[in-house]
Amino acid sequence: MAVLGSAKSGGNGFLASMNAVYNELAATRPDLIHTLSTPNWPYQEFGPNPSTQFRALLYLPSPNRPIFNFSRTMLLPRQSDSTSAHTHSHGLTEAQAEALDAVHFIAEKHALRLSYQPGDLIVVNNLALLHARSAFRNSDNTVATSGEMSSSTNQRHLLRLWLRQEPCPWTRPKELAPAWEKTFVPEPGQKEVWDTKPVFLPTYLVDQFTSSNH
Repeated sequence: MAVLGSAKSGGNGFLASMNAVYNELAATRPDLIHTLSTPNWPYQEFGPNPSTQFRALLYLPSPNRPIFNFSRTMLLPRQSDSTSAHTHSHGLTEAQAEALDAVHFIAEKHALRLSYQPGDLIVVNNLALLHARSAFRNSDNTVATSGEMSSSTNQRHLLRLWLRQEPCPWTRPKELAPAWEKTFVPEPGQKEVWDTKPVFLPTYLVDQFTSSNH
């Protein structure tokens, strides 16, 4: 992920080891590991007209390499818009809510805090690290009339690129293969577009309070 612009305040990044989170859960609340690895979580994927799938949030495809895969935004209704396309009718059970909060607080406890600055380049292994970004505030009048970013103001602009290594040295959960293929294998006739300037799509709007919360 390349940092092209930073916000006026907030917008810090956080990284936490999945192994550290798993080990603390195993030592203190092993029952939550069972809850997280049970494939009954109502999860909605990104994109227009998303469907709800039921799957686990925690996988153990190989020894000593637990993999958490989820975004809280896709599990909980968005607070900013109750009619959002990402809002679904399947609520979490009390046990699931407790497990989700436990992962959040343990990850926060072990997290490395990053202060994004223009020019930074962050490379993260999504199979080993949990990541999140805090709420942020941009300065006023951050976009010039030409549509170009104003260099005299603070506007958060992160350019994210998903990469994969094949063959992958990590064993990936087979349950996540469809989502993996959807991310990296283009559909027939799909054009490759690289947007280096902010693009606002009505089918994918992310506000400053729910930009990322894995």
